[in-house]
Amino acid sequence: MRKIVLVIFFTLTFASVADAQTTIDNQKSCGEAQTTSITPNSETVTTSQNSINNTIVVAFKTGNATYWTAMLSTAGIDVSLSDNRGNAVVTFQKGLSIHMTANGSAGFTIFLSGKITDDSTEYSLTGAVLGTFLC
Repeated sequence: MRKIVLVIFFTLTFASVADAQTTIDNQKSCGEAQTTSITPNSETVTTSQNSINNTIVVAFKTGNATYWTAMLSTAGIDVSLSDNRGNAVVTFQKGLSIHMTANGSAGFTIFLSGKITDDSTEYSLTGAVLGTFLC
């Protein structure tokens, strides 16, 4: 009986150390930007602000120019673009939407849906993942 108790004790202790290390690693990645190419000439840069309400900032870019920056949090999980934005090559179209979904202890995932015109081609996106944050 004592051998079984010791094995269980060591197993629980090992799991606790692993959980603690996972928590530390996740906190390190919380503020790191995640860049996602969404069309040939555009990308998003999604960053967690590591705040109490899990604020996430998403910048929609073409090259070095940012045409729309949106903020999500547990207080506002959906944001939509109110008008077309972009340049002669890329247009982020009105209604383009981002959504934040809580994954419990696994953090948050940011999704993109809507239309983007890039070099005369229209891209229709539904549920494209822009980033997952384990804050």
